[in-house]
Amino acid sequence: MVMIEYSKEIEEKQKKFLAMSEEEFDKYMCELYPIMFKERNLPMNQTCMCWGFNIGRGWQWILANLCEQLEFINKETGINVVFEQIKEKFGGARFYFRTELDESCGIKYAQYQEKAVFWRNIISLMINSAEESCDYYCAGCGETKHDMITIGGWVFDLCEKCLEKDKNRREGLKAWREKKELKNTAIEMMYRGNKEEIDQLKKLVKSFSSRISKEDKKRQKEYDKSLKASKKELEKALLLAKKKVSNAPDKK
Repeated sequence: MVMIEYSKEIEEKQKKFLAMSEEEFDKYMCELYPIMFKERNLPMNQTCMCWGFNIGRGWQWILANLCEQLEFINKETGINVVFEQIKEKFGGARFYFRTELDESCGIKYAQYQEKAVFWRNIISLMINSAEESCDYYCAGCGETKHDMITIGGWVFDLCEKCLEKDKNRREGLKAWREKKELKNTAIEMMYRGNKEEIDQLKKLVKSFSSRISKEDKKRQKEYDKSLKASKKELEKALLLAKKKVSNAPDKK
């Protein structure tokens, strides 16, 4: 019963923040947590927070939930969290921060020093946990995702459904799916230990690798051809320039 209620609460939060535009979310967070995001409008030579909340809508509710918990810690301990940068990196969320003493809370600096390390460790664990939570949700639509998608060396924070909408990524997504299918088949066949099936898998892998290799060679040929044509055009331009210089009248 508790888990059902908790999942409903998450669902409601997701809907709320998915409905917000980037500008609305920015304003909402800065007004609700002015201390945490006090560097939001500082110049870039002072903070990286000037770039704003560089995460997808699907992760906004996780950050908002984290800030709600950090606000409670501030009220109980007098320790503030100040965010220095919020961004996506390598397909995951990164929340960079520092801690400060809230002078209005009446805690002496010596008392703060005694417990600062203890509370900073707790805050670090909370922020790391929030970052890890983002790995399991699509940054675009907020739905749960189970695989980290890599295309051409890039790691994406989106699910397959969201990436499918990008026409430029469809071919790469198709190749990633084929690799995933081969990997899953390999694990299943190795588990069974059937020699015939393993041999069949090796042929499939070889065929797939050969096709990828052919595509790479084709792209390389096109590049070489384009480079050769550019060199010829450059040589022509240089020859023409030399002729113009040699035919130009001498200035005495």
